[in-house]
Amino acid sequence: MFQMLSTAAAAAWCAVAGDAIVETIQAPGTAIRAFGRSIALTGARTELIVLTLLGLSVGVILAMAGTFLIGVVRTGSLRRELARRDEERRMAEAKIAAKNDLLAWRVDELQQQADTLLAKRDELMDELSEVSATTQELRTKAKRSRETLQRLSKELVVMPDLEQQQNEAG
Repeated sequence: MFQMLSTAAAAAWCAVAGDAIVETIQAPGTAIRAFGRSIALTGARTELIVLTLLGLSVGVILAMAGTFLIGVVRTGSLRRELARRDEERRMAEAKIAAKNDLLAWRVDELQQQADTLLAKRDELMDELSEVSATTQELRTKAKRSRETLQRLSKELVVMPDLEQQQNEAG
């Protein structure tokens, strides 16, 4: 609101000062004029000072208006740049979120595969321990059978000798 009022006042002042400068320069004599009327009768020196001050005030107002317009243009440019960067940031965040979703899905799949492989490994380990136990039992039986065969083979070898001795003695 204040900005609008100050802009309107500056525009009105520029109009009044500009009219006064133009009319005073065009009118003969040393009077300061505005809107077709004489405002003050002065000397040449005073007229020059007043016109210089009026021109200076208009110049300052125009310089401030130019600065304000440059600021508005720059602000618009900065807003567009911020919007562009914000859009880039959002796109990057969306990409990261998509990657994370994909990785989360992949992690679940890999976890399921790992669980399946661990279950198979446990089954194979159980089977291997059963095979190991069976192998141990078979080795024990084979050892006993060997010992029994060795014992029996010694007895069989000894028995024919006993029979021969009995036949020879008999």
